[in-house]
Amino acid sequence: MFEIKIAYDFDKIERNNAKAFLNHFELEYEEGIDTTINLYINSELVGTGSKEKDVFKCFAIAKSIQGSGALSKLLSILQSECNQNSIFHFFLFSKIENLDVFEKTLFQEVAHTERVVLFEGGIGRIESILKALASKLELNSHVKRSAIVMNCNPFTKGHRYLIETASQESEEVIVFVLEEDLSLFDTQSRFEMVKLGVEDLKNVKVILSGEYIISSKTFPTYFLKKNDDMTQVYTNLDVTIFGKYFCEILGIDKRYIGTEPNCNITECYNLSIQNLLPQFGVEVKVLKRIESAEGVISASKVREYIKKSEYEKLSDMLPESTIKFLQSEKGRRCVEKIQKNSKS
Repeated sequence: MFEIKIAYDFDKIERNNAKAFLNHFELEYEEGIDTTINLYINSELVGTGSKEKDVFKCFAIAKSIQGSGALSKLLSILQSECNQNSIFHFFLFSKIENLDVFEKTLFQEVAHTERVVLFEGGIGRIESILKALASKLELNSHVKRSAIVMNCNPFTKGHRYLIETASQESEEVIVFVLEEDLSLFDTQSRFEMVKLGVEDLKNVKVILSGEYIISSKTFPTYFLKKNDDMTQVYTNLDVTIFGKYFCEILGIDKRYIGTEPNCNITECYNLSIQNLLPQFGVEVKVLKRIESAEGVISASKVREYIKKSEYEKLSDMLPESTIKFLQSEKGRRCVEKIQKNSKS
């Protein structure tokens, strides 16, 4: 019935056809897409769907063939493309008005906001993944714990202050270090810096955040730092997932955040946390950012000083553990990467 055309990033014709088709449905063809599936009948484009790594998105089907199996065909081909690349757990974004359409597929809803819904399919579900994490961390179900989510690009005295305060005010603290590897300091380096920076705080557990916290699945614009009208939608989705699953399964009843005077995206995220988490019975503690002689301590400011080789300004902003890391072989490679990027 359908003529199927698979377009990869070098196939401009089919990608442009998909863009034009999506425009009729007031949808955008997003950056980062690596595979697009177009369905034709008698040379007329009647359906399209795409993926970026393990995230399915940008679906549209002509009204004339809705209910004909076109959606199932698109999903099946995209899943096959994933499987060929050893991806067996995948996600799907859609507009909220399509919720009932995708509920009839093998995908299961993770969470939704007033505008978008996130599904997951394949092997693995968020509940089972988090229950396995709770078991691995040996979390006592009778202990209530606090949570902090950080990128730590790199780990500063400000991060240390936030964690130390939570440690003093909580029975246990879980620090989630963002796993998405899109920062100048790679994931393992950031994780190592946090572990070293809080090793004296015995009630603090440091773990990688996984796929469900500020990742390309829950918050695709975070690392792009775009302040558009979808930012609030994605912040609400990310926080909803955190409250609905992480807080419930991991026994989290408090989340700590720092004030954000410099980044509109993070400020928007903080507002979502403050507005939504209390609905899940979670207290939100907002701490004022601490300052150094150079002003409010921020990782972005630290990176600027590293780019300019102004190392003398870092001692007031970085704990000794981070300074030692930067002096290590791995740390020097990170510094070289930052300085190289600043020149390109």
